[in-house]
Amino acid sequence: MKYFIIISSLLLADSVNIFAQKEIQYLLYDSANIGYDTVITKEPPVCINYSEVQGKLEWPYRADAEGYVYATCMIDTLGNVEALTDIKGVEVFFNEVKRVIYMLKFSPGKINNQPVKYYGVVPFKFILK
Repeated sequence: MKYFIIISSLLLADSVNIFAQKEIQYLLYDSANIGYDTVITKEPPVCINYSEVQGKLEWPYRADAEGYVYATCMIDTLGNVEALTDIKGVEVFFNEVKRVIYMLKFSPGKINNQPVKYYGVVPFKFILK
């Protein structure tokens, strides 16, 4: 009986560590410099011409809805929108967002001062004034 108590207490103590939430560290793979003490600097992309593109949005014909459309896009290493991967929100405005999404220009995202591809979610606002 005492072995059962010891084994079950060890299993319980071990299961607490399994379910504990820990921060996951992501390391950039570099074949020349692999190290765990590497400092990773991240710079997400920043949209440069959002207000200009937002101004080019046209209200669809006979649309009486308003709201937001969230476009998930891949931003390449030059800061251009490479692909529109997902779109959510008010369906009436989807075609208009698809028309202007490729006009957006970003400063490229960087990890350790190297440009990388990023996914970003861009909100578009369609509100009657």
